[in-house]
Amino acid sequence: MSLFIIRGIHYSWHSIPLLVLAALGCNPNSTRPPQMEPVPGAIHSEVELLPDLATQELADQLLVDSIPITVVQIRDAYLETPWFDAATGVATDRRPLGPEVVRVRAWIDPGKPNHSHLWVEVVYRPLADPSVPSRELDQQVPPDHPVTIRVGRSIETLRDRFGPRSPE
Repeated sequence: MSLFIIRGIHYSWHSIPLLVLAALGCNPNSTRPPQMEPVPGAIHSEVELLPDLATQELADQLLVDSIPITVVQIRDAYLETPWFDAATGVATDRRPLGPEVVRVRAWIDPGKPNHSHLWVEVVYRPLADPSVPSRELDQQVPPDHPVTIRVGRSIETLRDRFGPRSPE
C-alpha cells in the first residue's frame, strides 16, 4: 500500500528519508556557476587547507600578483575575474576575443582530510559564434601566456606555504 504518489511513482514511509536526503543534497543557493567545470588544461594543485581557507588564500595571492579578482565566494569555494586586458590587468568592456583579453576562474574542491584541490583556468575566446553558448567558446590560454605564468607563480607560492607535507 503506497502512502503517496509523485509522477506516477508510488512511495511508502520507507522512501521518505531517501527523498529528504536527495532534497538536502541540492543547493539552490550556490553561487558557483551551474554546470560549469574547468576547461581542459586548467592548472591543478593540492594544498593542505580546508576549502574555505584555500579559497581566501588563493584570492589573496592572485590579488598580490595583480590578477583583478571580483568574485570571491568563500562558502562555495569559487572565485573569478572579469574579462581583463592581459597586458595591463585592468577590467575591460572590450569584446573578449583573442588571448589579449582573458578571464580567470578557480574552483576549490575538498580533497583528503584537511586538503583542497585547486583548479584554476585562464581562458580566452578565439572567436565569436552566436550559435554556440559562450562558455563553450572558452579555451585555456597557452602555458607561456603572461597571465598563466602569473597565476602559476601564485599557485607555486601557495604550494610552498601550504603544500601537502611528505611523511618524514
